[in-house]
Amino acid sequence: MIIPLPPADCYPEDRHLLCQHAVELAVQNVVASAVTVGWREDEVLGAISAVTDHLALSKAANDELIAFLKELKRRAG
Repeated sequence: MIIPLPPADCYPEDRHLLCQHAVELAVQNVVASAVTVGWREDEVLGAISAVTDHLALSKAANDELIAFLKELKRRAG
């Protein structure tokens, strides 16, 4: 499944919604595949929600660490 590129001429405030539309089919395919092999749809949706939460928290922690390390490097000269 190929996810389309964001439009070059879109407004920054539209990117969130456009990204949702871009990934929606891929997510629907993941849900359908998991249900096909025996997972319940509510389990799959809960799992996807948990995974995306974990990814967001990990990204935030990594970004915070990178900013901290850059500040330490700046202070060290």
